Amino acid sequence: VFLIPKKEDMNALIYPFTPQNDQFLGQDLLSEPEKRLSTQYAVKNRTAVVQGPFEEDGTLMVYNRQPVFIDDTFYGFVSIGVNF
Repeated sequence: VFLIPKKEDMNALIYPFTPQNDQFLGQDLLSEPEKRLSTQYAVKNRTAVVQGPFEEDGTLMVYNRQPVFIDDTFYGFVSIGVNF
């Protein structure tokens, strides 16, 4: 799953968009307690982080999250989720 959020509209684009993935629309990674520390670290250090595993719908998921900056301003994350 590729998540391409905008700063003002978190998780605005998801590919592939499926009924299972639509739950991620509107997710704010910087305010979720389980994900906040590592996503803040990613933004502060401008580096990708790996998060997880998280149990989602009976599946273990691991995410790679890359912060995106445009003109030195944080824009959002590109996230790739892997289930196992």
